[in-house]
Amino acid sequence: GYDGSLPVPGWTGENEWIGTIPFDNKPHVYNSPRGYVATANEFTVPEQYPYLLTTDAQFAYRGDRIRGALDVNESLTVDDAAELQMDSWSWLAERMVPVLQEISLDGYYAEGQALFDGWDFGHEPDSAAAAYFNAVYARTLALTFRDELPEEYWPTGRGRWFVVLDNLLRAPQDPWWDDVTTEDVIETRDAVLRRAMTQARDEMTEAQGKDPQTWEWGKMHVLDLVANAFGDSGIAPVEWLFNRGPYAAGGGGNIVLANSWDANDDSYVLTNIPTFRMVVDFGDLDASRWVNQSGQSGHPGHPNYDDQIAAWQTNEAPQMAWTDEAIAAETEHTLTLVPRAG
Repeated sequence: GYDGSLPVPGWTGENEWIGTIPFDNKPHVYNSPRGYVATANEFTVPEQYPYLLTTDAQFAYRGDRIRGALDVNESLTVDDAAELQMDSWSWLAERMVPVLQEISLDGYYAEGQALFDGWDFGHEPDSAAAAYFNAVYARTLALTFRDELPEEYWPTGRGRWFVVLDNLLRAPQDPWWDDVTTEDVIETRDAVLRRAMTQARDEMTEAQGKDPQTWEWGKMHVLDLVANAFGDSGIAPVEWLFNRGPYAAGGGGNIVLANSWDANDDSYVLTNIPTFRMVVDFGDLDASRWVNQSGQSGHPGHPNYDDQIAAWQTNEAPQMAWTDEAIAAETEHTLTLVPRAG
């Protein structure tokens, strides 16, 4: 039957939904024994679940990280929750870096590899190790798959590719590692990873300088805010007026701080971000926090057009005025709508 994944004629009545999922069969939890409910876009039902909910859910890298943090914190505060929103640890880096460290490199190239020594796999904007790691990751995907896949299927580097690459890392002789364009050589995992690391070293040197200690993830992993319509008008003064950026950002794809990028574009510029963050304190609603990606106004000349960008970068979000007293204390301007007489 029709599952909603593709367009179909809507005027014939042949593709209407038939019934709904019974209420008791919908995903739910009641009085969770964990003491909390947490999810981050992953599948929330087992494989044998009989109803189609989605085919686009993510793997549980982010959700597992969040649940792991909540399991060891029995007295969660607003500050704790805000800090968790900015968690930039990478599951893939933890899996991939030990393999990369086993690759033999010398001199100039070993200087980049040395960034992995003692790295906690965090993707803070000033992290040199994160900058190099993601360059290596992008190069690994390109070297491994572009020789055998048509361009429209080149790897984006997002969640499903984590699984693919993790499996391949444990299969050093897998045929996918071989570059089919080299007729007399059969490449294995270590040959591809060595090439990826040397290419990444050269890439980073060209982009950010010879000294790996000066590299920063946030110099390449940036947020460009492009306004709809006017922002890509092709008219330079108009684009200057409406657009903002670039801004340094941490995190990455399938990280709790989900600032995604597309390895298929040969760029680390952000493609998907959490545009709005909020932490609600039900014990003191006025202590809640929220931040909007850029600002509340859509007018580029208004002071609230871009006044929240810095807060979005650091998650040092303003408190949310909730009660009448707090709102009155924070009010700077009041708009009064008066009906016209007659």
